[in-house]
Amino acid sequence: MISWELQRDPHARFIHATPISIRFEDELIQAMRAADAELRVSIAKQHEGVVKAGMVGYDPYTTVPKARVIVLG
Repeated sequence: MISWELQRDPHARFIHATPISIRFEDELIQAMRAADAELRVSIAKQHEGVVKAGMVGYDPYTTVPKARVIVLG
């Protein structure tokens, strides 16, 4: 689960943004563990579009959070 502080934001009603869950499939975790640093960067870049698509319409300020789970793998 990922969230971040909004304390310095004058528009924030809460101190943290609405959380986002990111789920990593076992195969992706195993591939990342087996890869060298250069290959890990390449693998991460392949999943960037999935994260961006999962963030469409996200509102960190919402008072009623909607479940948001992004699955990578």
